[in-house]
Amino acid sequence: FWKPHQDPLGSSYMYVQIERAIQSAGWYGNGFAAPARYLPDIQSDIVYVYLIYSFGWLAGIGLAIGFAAFAGWLVRSALQIRDEYGKTLMCGIAATIGFQIAYNLLMSFGIVPLIGIPLPFVSHGFSHFVAEMAFLGLALAIYRRRLIAPSTASSD
Repeated sequence: FWKPHQDPLGSSYMYVQIERAIQSAGWYGNGFAAPARYLPDIQSDIVYVYLIYSFGWLAGIGLAIGFAAFAGWLVRSALQIRDEYGKTLMCGIAATIGFQIAYNLLMSFGIVPLIGIPLPFVSHGFSHFVAEMAFLGLALAIYRRRLIAPSTASSD
């Protein structure tokens, strides 16, 4: 992991191939559905690398900026919520989705080890997509009621 070029055909094979795919992309990429000679199944394993490979660095940078803006909105929304329970839920949602985004982007550049964390809202798969949509729906429901003050229970 730390020195991928010492064993390029063994345990570091994926890191070397990811690096090769990213370096061959250029600013505008290789085109939609371009065959990746380096990595078979790149569109399902490491989707951010595939998007950079196909659409180029402009699309990769744009997607990263969009994810950063979304994570920033989640954090900013969590700070506006008056109810402590809602604030805690929103912080948990922001942390979960933000961690997945950050780890997947860092994994795509070989900074952290490769594991099976999908890129939220983009990666191939159904179960994590349903969970992410449920998180998004919960976050929007909490944000909708952000100005409602928590009720104080009277002790009689």
